[in-house]
Parts: sequence; structure tokens; C-alpha cells
Amino acid sequence: KILEVDLKNGYGFVEFDDLRDADDAVYELNGKDLCGERVIVEHARGPRRDGSYGSGRSGYGYRRSGR
Repeated sequence: KILEVDLKNGYGFVEFDDLRDADDAVYELNGKDLCGERVIVEHARGPRRDGSYGSGRSGYGYRRSGR
């Protein structure tokens, strides 16, 4: 289940309710072409925006690879 999507200029974050869904997204999407751009998909680092680390939720970020 996706909880939140936050898109920025050239990158974005997707927050999932379950770590396994985030793991699947990283595995299935990293290095793939999306809308004609190759994307890098990886787990987000650091605390969430609300300052917590261990809420049981997980997310991933993506950015264009710049090829």
C-alpha cells in the first residue's frame, strides 16, 4: 500500500506501509526506463520528514540517472 508520493524536480519519494513493498519496488524498477529516462531507485536514507526512524513504514526515492 502506497502512503505518500512526493515529487520534486528530477527526483521523488514514495512511502509504503510495508517494507516488503519498498523492497519490491527497488528490485523491479532500479535501472529501468521510465517515460524515456533511466531511473535509479533506492531506499531513502535518514529520518522521515516527521523525524521518526522506526515507524514500520518504508519508502524509496528515485532520480534520473543522467545518461
